[in-house]
Amino acid sequence: PTSPALALTLALRPLGVSALSTNPIVIGWADRGVSVELLAEAVRIAREHKGDATIPPQYLAPIVERLLAPPAERRATARPGAVNEKFNFSHLDRSGDRAAMEASMQRHGITMPGPDEEIEI
Repeated sequence: PTSPALALTLALRPLGVSALSTNPIVIGWADRGVSVELLAEAVRIAREHKGDATIPPQYLAPIVERLLAPPAERRATARPGAVNEKFNFSHLDRSGDRAAMEASMQRHGITMPGPDEEIEI
């Protein structure tokens, strides 16, 4: 009977992975029960970046980890982004009534410049 690490090595060699059954990464995959199918998917992902070059187990290791523990699914509804209070005027009166809008602005500490005042930006 062959060791699980040797079985993984024999499955990876035709895929262009330079792995030995004594490699600690391969032994770790065997101990964790990583399937040949998952490793083949990792090789496919690696090929997108490495092309036809030989792939060492060290290159596959982070890809295998991502496949074993995918990030949590994104929420169906995204959280609203942070509000920049400097430019947030949602709390002000926008009725179109000038007196009501000016009163609302004064309540929130926003003053209207006079005709002779410049607005600093």
